[in-house]
Amino acid sequence: MRGSVKEKNILSPKTVFIVDDEPLLGEIAEVILNSEGYLTRRFLSPFDLLDAIEPGAFIPQIVVTDFLMNGMNGLELIRRLRQTCPSIRIVLVSGTISECLASSSADTRPDYFLAKPYQVTALIHAVEAALAPDPHSETAAT
Repeated sequence: MRGSVKEKNILSPKTVFIVDDEPLLGEIAEVILNSEGYLTRRFLSPFDLLDAIEPGAFIPQIVVTDFLMNGMNGLELIRRLRQTCPSIRIVLVSGTISECLASSSADTRPDYFLAKPYQVTALIHAVEAALAPDPHSETAAT
């Protein structure tokens, strides 16, 4: 099991890692987010993303991941990311599960759920909402 990634390695909030085993869907998300000024990096596998987030490596503040992928689903990816990078923000995208199911457990709960199919503006809103400070957190009050 990897150790926790140090917070100093987090890139700007304008950096988004996208995980989708459907190349076209990942590319569409990348184009949408790039057009809004986000820097992106795409991964075709959750395992590739986990390999990229090694101790000492730079990580984004946010990951946009599909739910249904080969080898590991989005909820398991969220669980593993939360173990390694507890402060990372996550948008879960799915056309097969409901928000209720995606939010059922604290260790797999995404910061934002986006149902497929989605509009361009919905993806942008999801990323912005996931990055917004939690109004109930101590850091948001300062």
